[in-house]
Amino acid sequence: MQFTPQQLIGAARYQPCTRIGNWNEELMLEEALRKANKQSQSGSALSAFRQKQQVLDREARRSFDVDGYIRYNQVVSIRHIESEGALACNIFEESPSFGSNEFLVTILQTLAIPVRAVFRIISPTEYVTKRDSVILENAASKALRYGDEFYLGCSEALLEDEQSAFLRPLLFLKSGLKTERSMSPVTYNQRIWTSQNADSSALWHCEPADLAGAPKMLAKGLDIRTGDCITIRHKMTGGALHAQSSAKVPTDFGVEIEVCALNAKRAGKHHLLAGEELGTHAPDIEGRAQLAVNRWIFALDDCEHEQRPIEYFVATPDSVVLLLRGCVSQSVFAFRSFIVQCIRLDTRQEDLINRGHFCSLVQKLRLPLRAEHIDLWLDSIVSRSSERIPMDKLLASLRLPRHPGRSARFAVLFNQLVDAAGGTLTPRWLSDHKDQRLQCNEMSPTDAMQGYLDLWGVSPSKAISEQQFIQVMEDITTAIKNEQELESFLQSSWRQVDS
Repeated sequence: MQFTPQQLIGAARYQPCTRIGNWNEELMLEEALRKANKQSQSGSALSAFRQKQQVLDREARRSFDVDGYIRYNQVVSIRHIESEGALACNIFEESPSFGSNEFLVTILQTLAIPVRAVFRIISPTEYVTKRDSVILENAASKALRYGDEFYLGCSEALLEDEQSAFLRPLLFLKSGLKTERSMSPVTYNQRIWTSQNADSSALWHCEPADLAGAPKMLAKGLDIRTGDCITIRHKMTGGALHAQSSAKVPTDFGVEIEVCALNAKRAGKHHLLAGEELGTHAPDIEGRAQLAVNRWIFALDDCEHEQRPIEYFVATPDSVVLLLRGCVSQSVFAFRSFIVQCIRLDTRQEDLINRGHFCSLVQKLRLPLRAEHIDLWLDSIVSRSSERIPMDKLLASLRLPRHPGRSARFAVLFNQLVDAAGGTLTPRWLSDHKDQRLQCNEMSPTDAMQGYLDLWGVSPSKAISEQQFIQVMEDITTAIKNEQELESFLQSSWRQVDS
């Protein structure tokens, strides 16, 4: 078989071999086989399909505006004129391959509005400050105008994670330039997908699709209303959101319509030289009207609905450490025990903790946290490239701010215990004089004593300073929120001491 010079050059440029004929169809077939294999490993095909269907086909509620204006932070459906369908995303089907974290976007031909077919209009400037917390905002912001930039984020109902207490990262509608390895699978146009990163490839703006010439350019700055015929144009590449009924793509839920980016305008060109002389027309304002395949409508609900409360947290460094602290503070001594385990990770006595060892320690606790949540928190302490974390910064992030009233109460208790112990307070003395009713019934007396001694982090016979005592007591009483319960706990901890 012979190849043309262009084929040989193209093959050498990208890989040591080249594909001929229906090479894109072969790639799609290989990807379908991989998906079938992964599905068979995860369980039965029917149970997997039902689980996806329950998540994606739930009823969604769009926003409502009395005046019919489209505003930032509204939840809308994006209807396609030519196919009479709605733009939809599928968080379970990655495109073009597994591990890409880029998910499929299609046209769903249905009159119902499932959660996969609604999107939130997000202001780029507001997202910079609030990040993923913008999905918790229910109040609409300023009106969206022609030419204004915006993000299109998926519904927050699709971000709920059964294995975690946090929402998954927000997915944005994105596009990019067409390349040999990135194109729509059916029409070979510019590809559309959803991904987590909100960068320049996720910016869009609107133009009136049913206007031409100067009125189309002069419409910039006007408010967009529900029902207006618009073109959604990609800010970075200039491609318009495009779909045609003949471009069918197979999905887990049947055959749907492919979505891509392509400018489809009315053909033809005319010159108005006389108009240009008079100044009433210029060639740079010859904006032609878009065809039906590029025409869309923002749709809102006809009446106002009560918003469904979100039962998940948005993953931020503060929320991650709040959940971690709450989970390891279920009992009185649990939080201090976790602190001691963190300190023991510093085997070289350098006040540095290995990042991988700490993540392994947290994963052993089987908390409703994913690895990316722990990384998000640790990245706020030290950069991702650093393998070791300063212990003082890690413990300061874990612990609550010091309460002056409690610190003074612990200082008084320390002096009382020192007087009762004869001038030297050691973990052994505290363990021998501890109230036995505080012992766990599921542990033997020997194990309970050893566990209590380990809480102090020093040798059982070594003297405890006042600062060490106050710090340990603050860690132990982290789980106690009420001051009355704290006073009762201190009075019953060592009954031989008159407090």
